[in-house]
Amino acid sequence: NKVSNRVELNWSTASENNSSRFEVEKAEVTKAGTSTYNKIDELAAKGNSSIISYYGPVVDRNVQFGNTYSYRLKMIDKDGSFSYSGEKVVTFEGDASAYINQVTPSPIMSDAKVSVVLSQNMNISVELFDMNGKLIKTLFTGEKAAGESTISFNANDLASGSYLVILKAGETSAMKVVQINK
Repeated sequence: NKVSNRVELNWSTASENNSSRFEVEKAEVTKAGTSTYNKIDELAAKGNSSIISYYGPVVDRNVQFGNTYSYRLKMIDKDGSFSYSGEKVVTFEGDASAYINQVTPSPIMSDAKVSVVLSQNMNISVELFDMNGKLIKTLFTGEKAAGESTISFNANDLASGSYLVILKAGETSAMKVVQINK
């Protein structure tokens, strides 16, 4: 399942007999076809079971907007034999986008982290403003890679109160209200 800026993979088995492990594999799908599958995670299997067993989530954050991915399971038995599940395709539609995922901790007392998510490599700025719109400090300016990134800052020199964290990335901007408590 596509969830925001990531894929979460869950599955179940009706029964298992001498199963060893599951390898989660991923490939990129383009107009030219499907790339080679590569292992992105591995989970131990139950081994022997006659009841439904649930697995996951395996979380894949290495995705980009505008791309399509194919996932499959490699089911490996204790004797080394294996088989593959059917393929599941997930598409991330849309243009370049950026947003603030979260600011932690909440409320902020001293050190804080701003988590931003970008659909592609972008030049961004992350700034802190007071509630009157006055720039208090620039937290980051420069290029960040696609995916989720963390920007750390220290609030020891700031008074208690509400502030705005503003992310600017190309034509996109995002804002979060944060509370600083001393």
